[in-house]
Formats: sequence, C-alpha cells, structure tokens
Amino acid sequence: MGARTGHRGARALIDKGFAELGVRRVWAQTMAVKTASRRVMEKAGLRYIRTFHAHFDDPLPGTEHGEVEYELRLADWAARRADQADPAADGSR
Repeated sequence: MGARTGHRGARALIDKGFAELGVRRVWAQTMAVKTASRRVMEKAGLRYIRTFHAHFDDPLPGTEHGEVEYELRLADWAARRADQADPAADGSR
C-alpha cells in the first residue's frame, strides 16, 4: 500500500466495522513523533483525543514525546456519511 492510499484502507476497515460489524468506537494510537501515522488517522476520519506517556522497558527513540490516541465514534461517522450523501450539505445549492 502506497503512502497516499493508507487512509483509504483505514477508511474501508472503519466503514466495515461501523456498517457491518456493530462497532461503536474505533481508536488508534501511535508515537507522538510518527507524523505520517497521525496523518493517516486524521485522513481516515479519526480525531486526536490525548497524548499520554507509557512506560516501556526498552523504549524507542522518540518515546519521551509520548503516545497519542485518536478515535472515531459511531455517531460522528454516521453524521459524516450523511453529510457526504447530502449534496446540500456542502453549500452547493
């Protein structure tokens, strides 16, 4: 999967989880310094929730900046899909 398509795969999995599997919340975490991973989460529709610091016995470089958590809840996902399906939602009328 190329750098420009990671969010598409994530969106497909998120859609399947909410639409077919009864998922109520999708969450993801990564190192705060992993900006590319964070961007994929954002482009997939997840929103930043928090930065936290976990203990690791053998930490990787960058661990000192913490971990970040992102989420997307079912109600927010459904609202976005409704907005995308409604041509008036973008103000084009």
